Amino acid sequence: MRQWIYPLTFLLLAIGQIYIMKAASFIKSQKFFGFGGFFSRMKDRGSLVKETWGTISSAIDAQMTLEEMAKAEEKGGEDWTDEKKAELEKKVTGKILMAAWRGSRFEIQSVLRDVCDKVLNDKAVPVNKRVERAHALMMVGTVFKNVCYHAFSKYDMGGVADGEVQTG
Repeated sequence: MRQWIYPLTFLLLAIGQIYIMKAASFIKSQKFFGFGGFFSRMKDRGSLVKETWGTISSAIDAQMTLEEMAKAEEKGGEDWTDEKKAELEKKVTGKILMAAWRGSRFEIQSVLRDVCDKVLNDKAVPVNKRVERAHALMMVGTVFKNVCYHAFSKYDMGGVADGEVQTG
């Protein structure tokens, strides 16, 4: 059961983080001439850059490991045993899965950011209603994060809370 809870928990955590970040940014932008919203938007941009960099670096790492494996296989020799090949294949598989996970998570987060922006910045809806939406997003995001932290402790996932899958 843990093998299913692990990725789903991280996905739920990512969704909760987006909801909280977008809601907080919108709520802060409605106070004190929007100065608080400026810093929240900067934090959001920083998170986006970090996610982008993580996704790209995972893909590059997987590619480099594939090339390393191809060179070792091409070189052959006494060092190239079935055990060494199996070890490198396992390493490559882990890195490819990490790159796929980060790419999928990045896409999901991008869609969520766009949806939250549309829900919170719809000028056809009165501001007080959009603020209510932001508070609702904040509550849902908090519930998602709390569920994740509970799962981290219950299933002994080491308390990892940054959304990264650990690859042995």
